[in-house]
Amino acid sequence: MLTITRIRFANALQVAYRLVSGRWKIISTIGGIVAFALSSLLMWYSFDQTLKSTERIASVTLARDLRKEFRETAVCAELMKVVQACGIVQKRNGGALDYPQINECLNFLDEVGQYVEMAIIDDRLADQLFGGAVIELTVYPELADYIAKFEQVEPPGLSHLSALSRRLRELPHRAGFARRIATSCPETLQPSGS
Repeated sequence: MLTITRIRFANALQVAYRLVSGRWKIISTIGGIVAFALSSLLMWYSFDQTLKSTERIASVTLARDLRKEFRETAVCAELMKVVQACGIVQKRNGGALDYPQINECLNFLDEVGQYVEMAIIDDRLADQLFGGAVIELTVYPELADYIAKFEQVEPPGLSHLSALSRRLRELPHRAGFARRIATSCPETLQPSGS
């Protein structure tokens, strides 16, 4: 009787081992698939975050390089100086700059506007580095008139610059800035249909 019990017990152990070993194969296979999926997801997330960080760094670097170039361009510096002094811009009106010089600076800022539209540079960064200059140059009466005429003659003209100016003027902290610029110069320096 003891022998029969041992044989039955041994058979039961073998049957249990086969059942458990088959399930462990399934469980280990499912565990391997889940582990692979999780590690792939974590690797993708890490790559995505690294890529976003690299894009942000490249955007800031580009914007800072553009700001440096803008400040170091003599024509843009002269144009800003004339506008801030409420002077006459165009040589044909007795001002300091001719069309190619004005266009050089405005086209440069139009390119910045294009980078913003393409989401290479974000609005906050453009506002921080170029906001004051963009708004000053686009709402200064003589240049606002010049930009409007330029866009009529050569579409799309300076449309990226105009769009950037509108976007920046809509920012809450810029609410009264454009109005102050447009009205800060005496009426005698306003364009006279030029």
